[in-house]
Amino acid sequence: MRWRRTSSSSTATRASLKPEAAEAAEHGVGDRKKIVLFDIMDTLVKDPFFVDMFRHFGFNSFDEMMVAKTPRTWLEFERGLLSEDQLADQFFLDGVEATFDLAKFKQYLTESYVLLPGMIEILDELRCNQVEMHAFSNYPVFYELIEAKLKLSKYLKWSFVSCNTGFRKPEPQSFEACTAALQVPPSLLVLVDDRAVNCQAACDFGFGAGIVFENADSLRAELSKLDLL
Repeated sequence: MRWRRTSSSSTATRASLKPEAAEAAEHGVGDRKKIVLFDIMDTLVKDPFFVDMFRHFGFNSFDEMMVAKTPRTWLEFERGLLSEDQLADQFFLDGVEATFDLAKFKQYLTESYVLLPGMIEILDELRCNQVEMHAFSNYPVFYELIEAKLKLSKYLKWSFVSCNTGFRKPEPQSFEACTAALQVPPSLLVLVDDRAVNCQAACDFGFGAGIVFENADSLRAELSKLDLL
């Protein structure tokens, strides 16, 4: 599924120009290549939070863990507002009989991080096609554990991780940070994300496209439509 940027001014511009010029106008600049921004968790890498993290902490179900944890601590950690030690101290509500051993938790995460099927092939093909790629992720400093294990920097730059930017998708400031740092019009940017709300917000901001990630095959089809594969 792909969200497309639409606007009345864009339609008017296309109507008044030759097809080649109209296409260039839609993308903001001649033949400059699109830049792909990848969400990481459950887009490139399986997110252990939804799989079996509850077992790591000794709970019987995901819902049981969610009732026991504090509602804002992880989100603040993702924004870079809390240290790792503060995360461990504040993750569970007072009175909850659960232990947060930071070293064991990081070991659990490292062992759990795996690439989703077919994604390494897509990254490799995009790199061969000289497509510029960046991470655009709501995630804490633990992204460094992902990099240490999976070496995604062979394909993309860890440019826009919320713990470093301070902003989470779908906040407009998160998209502003991308365009400001890359110094390109937003119409050249393509977001690949497993959450439709983020893709819609990106296109509302002016991104050229937002691809809702479902699996590698559907992503390949959408990237091909954009002439990126």
